[in-house]
Amino acid sequence: MNVLVLHGPNLDLLGRRPGDDAALTLPALDRRIAERARRLGLSVRSLHTNHEGGLLDALRNPGDWAEAVVLSPGLLALTSQVLHEAVAYSGLKVVEVHLEDGSGKASVRRHSLLKDVCLARVIGQGPDGYLLALERLVAGVRAAPTPVPSVKKQPLGREKPAPAKAPQAVPRLAPKESAAPAKATTKTLGRRLGTPGPSRGSTGRIADDGGVLSRALVRSRIAERLSGRLSPAGLSTWSRTRWLELQRGAPAESGHRELLEETLQQLLLGLEKPSRLSDEQLVELMTALDE
Repeated sequence: MNVLVLHGPNLDLLGRRPGDDAALTLPALDRRIAERARRLGLSVRSLHTNHEGGLLDALRNPGDWAEAVVLSPGLLALTSQVLHEAVAYSGLKVVEVHLEDGSGKASVRRHSLLKDVCLARVIGQGPDGYLLALERLVAGVRAAPTPVPSVKKQPLGREKPAPAKAPQAVPRLAPKESAAPAKATTKTLGRRLGTPGPSRGSTGRIADDGGVLSRALVRSRIAERLSGRLSPAGLSTWSRTRWLELQRGAPAESGHRELLEETLQQLLLGLEKPSRLSDEQLVELMTALDE
C-alpha cells in the first residue's frame, strides 16, 4: 500500500520546541516513518506545508500513487471546514495524527472537525503517533471482511412439496400416574441469564476470556501493573493483542469503542519504551475510563 504522509503547520519546528528531543527533527522523523513503513510492507512519501491550501491540494490531487494518507493537520483540525470537506471527498483512507491533545476548546480529541471522516485517529502519542498510524492502516486493510452468507438457489418451476411427517404418537400416562409439575422459573435481578458480566477470580481480577472488551477489563489490567502483578512489557503486549483484535472487528463495550482503542494505543507504546508511562499517567488513564 502506498501512503502519503502530510505534515501540517509548524511541524518543521519539531526538535526546536520546549520539551522536544533535539535529535528528533522532522527529517529524522521521516526516516523513522520510512523504516517502520518498510517493516510493515508499505511505501511512503512525506510532504510538509505550513499552509492550509497545501494540504487541500495534496488531498485533492494525490495522483494515481497514493492509496492512504497519514494526516497531521495541527490546529487546522479545529477550524477548517474546507479541510474536513477535502478529507471526506478524497476517496482515500485517512488517519488523523496529533502529537498532543490540548485541553478545553483546543482538545482535538473532543473538538476535531475531522473525527467523523477519518478511518482512525492517533492522539497524544508524540512522534510515535505517526508509527501507530501506519499500523492502524495495515490493521484496517488486513482485517478480515465479514463473510456474506450464501443464498441457496431455488430450482425453477414448481417446487416439490416436502413429504409430510408422520404424526408422532403421544405417550399416555399409566393409570393413577400424574404428570410431573413444571419447574418454576426463578427470576434474577440485574443481568439476564446467559449474558453474564466480566467474571472475577478469587483475587478480584476480571477474567480475560477473549469476549467483549470493556472499560472494567482495561482498568483491571492497569491496576495489576500499578500493583506490580503485571510488568510494563506484559501490559503492553496484552494491550497490543487486544488493540489488533479491535481493528479486526472484535466486540467492544457499547459506546466506548473509540475510548478503548485510544487507551490501548497509549498502553502498547510500553512495548518499545517500558518507562514511557509513569504511575501518575496510568492513574489518569484509569480515571478517563471512568468518565
